[in-house]
Amino acid sequence: MATLTRLRYPSPERIRPWRRGERTCSKRRGTGWPASNADIGMTIADLLQVMLTPKGKLTGRVLTESLGRHADESLPEVIRRIESSEPAANGLRTLLRSQTVDGHTYFDAAGFAGRTAGLEVP
Repeated sequence: MATLTRLRYPSPERIRPWRRGERTCSKRRGTGWPASNADIGMTIADLLQVMLTPKGKLTGRVLTESLGRHADESLPEVIRRIESSEPAANGLRTLLRSQTVDGHTYFDAAGFAGRTAGLEVP
């Protein structure tokens, strides 16, 4: 017969999403802190106080800016960049828009300005 284990759930204060960043995170595109699906697993593991062993470099990060229990920590710095290639014979440049937070780089868009979603003409 199977043994049932009673799970101890985190208190509601620990699970309030956007509790910490709700006043500083803007809903507009290009503001606030970047996040990816890899970050969700790390954030849930942090909420449940489970230590995950990273396997490789693409492990994600804990979204501390959204958790109330990290309120005493400073907000992470976001470094936004747009890199450009040399112009081709036809004058087009390939652009790469990215953001870096705590050593994790998020690639937002790559392509040609005015021809690729998310890359406006400067």
